[in-house]
Amino acid sequence: MNDTPNDNAAEAPPEKLPFLPRKKKFLLPIVLLLSVVIFGLGIGLVYAFTSVKQTEPFELTMRTLADRPEVRQRVGVPFEPKFIVLGKVDEGDGVADLMFRIEGPVGEAAVRSRLERVDGAWVIIHLDMGIGGRQNGEVITMIGDPDELPQ
Repeated sequence: MNDTPNDNAAEAPPEKLPFLPRKKKFLLPIVLLLSVVIFGLGIGLVYAFTSVKQTEPFELTMRTLADRPEVRQRVGVPFEPKFIVLGKVDEGDGVADLMFRIEGPVGEAAVRSRLERVDGAWVIIHLDMGIGGRQNGEVITMIGDPDELPQ
C-alpha cells in the first residue's frame, strides 16, 4: 500500500466556512440589507446631531455667546459650533438643554445651555463654558448661578 498520510489529506474535501450560507444566492440580499441598515443609521445620526442646530434655542445661545466678552477673549471671533450638538429641545414643555463645542481662532470650548420658554419667548436660564481639559480646565458661568446647576 502506497497510501501516505499526505495522499489522504489531499483527497479530503475542503472544509466550508461556518459563517457563509450554503447557497450563495442568499448572500447578496443579506449584504444589501446590511448596507441599507448601516446607511440609514448614518443618515439618522447626522440628522440627530444637526437638527438641533436649526432650533430657536440653539440660535439664541449662539447669539448670546457672540455677545459675551469671555467668549471673544478665550475662543475668539468668529467661532463656529462643531458638528455634534447633544441635547434636546422640548417645545411642549418649553425646556431646552444643549451641549456642544465651539471653535474659534484663539481656541475652543465646551458649552452647556439651559433654556426655558417664558411668556412664549425662550430665555437662557443657565449658560456656561468649559475651557481646557477635565484635570486642569476652568468653567466660566456666564448666566445663572455657578454653584447651582439647572436640573
